[in-house]
Amino acid sequence: MVGLFDRITVEPGKCGGKPCIRGMRITVRRVLEILATYPDRTALFAAYPYLEPEDLQQALGYAAATFSDVRVPNATTVKAMRAADEGKGKRLKSAGALFKDVGI
Repeated sequence: MVGLFDRITVEPGKCGGKPCIRGMRITVRRVLEILATYPDRTALFAAYPYLEPEDLQQALGYAAATFSDVRVPNATTVKAMRAADEGKGKRLKSAGALFKDVGI
């Protein structure tokens, strides 16, 4: 991945060592949040003039390259699991314990 994500930087003393954009104090995660909040790129760049189109592309690419396909159960899934498990004498983990198991 060296060279592929040349705008993504990781520095131990900056943002807790999380991946950032071009050494700035804006994490890849924050860029993804910004992308979700601003569907209109013109408004996005007006609100965040220090971001460039390539920053957005690399943040998306980096997230896709490092994302783990972990299925996190939602409330409906947990309810169905509990219903299916009734009478078997097993206790399901809480949502917090499930998240901890998958590293969230």
